[in-house]
Amino acid sequence: MYCSKCGQPTNGAKFCPNCGNSINNDYSVVNLQSVQNYYQPNNIQPVQEKSMATQIIIGVVISCIIIIATVVILLSKDSNNVYFSDDNNINSNENNIDESSGETSKKDTAPGETSYDYETVYTLSSATTEEVVAQTIVSDSEMQKEGCPKKIIEIENRIVNNYEIDAANLCELDIDFALEIEKIIKFIYEDFPNARDYLSQISLGNITGGSTIAFFQPVNYFTYSDQDSLIGYRTRIVLNSEYYLNLNKFKSSIKYSSASGHFPPNATIYSPLVHEFAHYLSFIAVNNYYNAVPQMIFDITKQDAPYIRAIYDFNSMEHSKRMIEEAYNNYKSKTGATISFDEFRSSISGYAMAKDNMGEYIYDETIAEAFHDVYLNGDNAKPASKEIVAVLKKYVEM
Repeated sequence: MYCSKCGQPTNGAKFCPNCGNSINNDYSVVNLQSVQNYYQPNNIQPVQEKSMATQIIIGVVISCIIIIATVVILLSKDSNNVYFSDDNNINSNENNIDESSGETSKKDTAPGETSYDYETVYTLSSATTEEVVAQTIVSDSEMQKEGCPKKIIEIENRIVNNYEIDAANLCELDIDFALEIEKIIKFIYEDFPNARDYLSQISLGNITGGSTIAFFQPVNYFTYSDQDSLIGYRTRIVLNSEYYLNLNKFKSSIKYSSASGHFPPNATIYSPLVHEFAHYLSFIAVNNYYNAVPQMIFDITKQDAPYIRAIYDFNSMEHSKRMIEEAYNNYKSKTGATISFDEFRSSISGYAMAKDNMGEYIYDETIAEAFHDVYLNGDNAKPASKEIVAVLKKYVEM
């Protein structure tokens, strides 16, 4: 039998191994791939690239400089013309080197790419259980660590063991960057003790197309069995290797995004991960709102379960909007300010007012940017950011 959605052979399975489409009409209540895709777009974090007009103007300026001082520019490897002339140009593979040992991070890996396959789906021969899903996540992670630097594996192991995350795959990442990621996770989990037990994995990924820095995905279809109606999934954060393994490109993009107001002031190459963890915290908050227990299986026949309601709410962003409205009312009550709801949100950053493809506000981006702002700027963060983070913490720790 072939899948009616993607055309790939299904080999008698209830769900297409390639796209997750339901093959058996008895299970047409949920199309797993549509569920998974439905939860991802509002959590993708893009970087703001320069407009075409800006690039043209800069290109003219650079052309003049070249005419005046060609030799100087040709000899200057760190010249801004690499960024200005082509913001997607990748000119360095220095981040594929373990500088402490001089060894390459992984053989057969192209510069700017990770060897970790973040899109694998497993077909299980036995009924899906939480234990089986967790073991599969760990096995998948460990199988793909061959050839990774010892120091990176040590950092990954500390992340897994200290913060109850099932898997970490950062193989080609710069050692210092991996250490900063560990510090960020430590900060998050110490400041939000109830944040444990939900996140399955953090990894690099070869994300194609667009200008995505990273994304948080509460539902990633990961395992299924033709023996039952249970689907195993992982909750994860994926870091785009195009940026995380090309630090010069990353630094330039972040600098522009912060200077233009797309991100909060003082954004760094480390801080977008904080933004993604804010989505994760917001997901925990909505689970607490519904008294939902974290789990790693999805029963397609039980649409009214608390955890399923929490997932749908997270995607519709009803609770995200409720939290922002609560923060907005708190702010007005404290200050007597008369600013509008949108003015309150837009004071944080341009990305705090992000919209989806339908033109609807993505309210959870407001929360993520508020958290991003407070992490970066502390007491100097925007008042709106501090009010929103206070409400977020209330729901995460309830």
